Amino acid sequence: MKLISRKEFDRRVTSGELDNLQAVMVKEGFCLIASKADSPDEDVFMLRRTDKKPYIWNNELGPSSYARTRGCSSLTVFYRENLSVSSIQGLMHV
Repeated sequence: MKLISRKEFDRRVTSGELDNLQAVMVKEGFCLIASKADSPDEDVFMLRRTDKKPYIWNNELGPSSYARTRGCSSLTVFYRENLSVSSIQGLMHV
């Protein structure tokens, strides 16, 4: 999984290059990951902040609003409250 900037993430999501959006709730909050449907695991991207850390929301409203404003018709939400954002890399295609 690769952390990519908001600008790059937006471009890939709005163009349809990444069409499988997932919000994952971890200890720190909700992070947003995206991939192309039926793509290999190395083609998974996580939205990052300008300080190069994962972008985290306090509740599911943030990722939901992000997906809706970028034209995504569906957002899958996974709850992994007992895991840290740094430990979810292997859980993208559950």
